[in-house]
Amino acid sequence: FPSHDNVSKNKDEYHDLLLRSKVAFSASLQETLGISIGVESLRAGCAPIVPSRLSYAEMFDGWCWTYPGYVADYEVTDPDDSSLSIVAEKIDLAMKNWNIAEIRSQYQEIYAEYFTGTRMYARLNSL
Repeated sequence: FPSHDNVSKNKDEYHDLLLRSKVAFSASLQETLGISIGVESLRAGCAPIVPSRLSYAEMFDGWCWTYPGYVADYEVTDPDDSSLSIVAEKIDLAMKNWNIAEIRSQYQEIYAEYFTGTRMYARLNSL
């Protein structure tokens, strides 16, 4: 599995990597808006594997792609650590069940819900 830190030197290379991938994994300790995973990776057709915390909790909780946030809170040094198996299972499921139509549908839902302002405009129009 390539890491964008080791492969991409700029945004274009990062996007090219996403376009060649089926899964985008994040263990971010900070992700204020969820743009790189919520928009970029889904738009490229990747199933995002994200911790259930930060903006991810609101955007992705309840989907099969989240894993408990505590798993990403510490550095795993023991390869037999059960936390690794939680993430490995999520990645394995995403790879086996990868469905571009489903990912595109979820991208559209997330984009409409969080990145268009539709909900805010509806609320403002109701005032």
